[in-house]
Amino acid sequence: MSLNNKTKISNAVWSECAENLPQALWAAKRWLLWKSEPSDGGKPKKVPYYCSGARRSGALDTPQDYQNLRSLDDAIAVLESDTGKLYAGLGFALGDDGSGNCWQGIDLDALSKNTGLKTLSMVLPGYVELSPSGDGVHAIGYGKHFKTLGSNSTGIEAYSSKRF
Repeated sequence: MSLNNKTKISNAVWSECAENLPQALWAAKRWLLWKSEPSDGGKPKKVPYYCSGARRSGALDTPQDYQNLRSLDDAIAVLESDTGKLYAGLGFALGDDGSGNCWQGIDLDALSKNTGLKTLSMVLPGYVELSPSGDGVHAIGYGKHFKTLGSNSTGIEAYSSKRF
């Protein structure tokens, strides 16, 4: 799941976002950055990058992958640096935390076209933010692993691994 680039939103919005971020997310060493990159389908893709500048790809949710994730403070430091101008925002890696539970994410799209999803977005548990499109929400929660519900006609996606 992704947080918009602090430099692209007002300090007041960033402060509100930061104030609402649960302590467990602040403390988790699962942070990275993302870029908006062109795709063949027309809609740009959100592509994750480690704070080192390397693209997050390959074997996700492995010890090697987790070693490359950083604290929120580290990710913000990169985003605020000259290098940070290359990125669109902060990202949070979903997946197993080693305790048998997972960081989970829900992505609801096209809320303006679906009143049921809009209603659902108002009662989602966990941390909830507006998506970069402005017409959806992302929610980050914590619990047991579940089977992925990828992009589909319902406008609901849900992940507990191998995503951000």
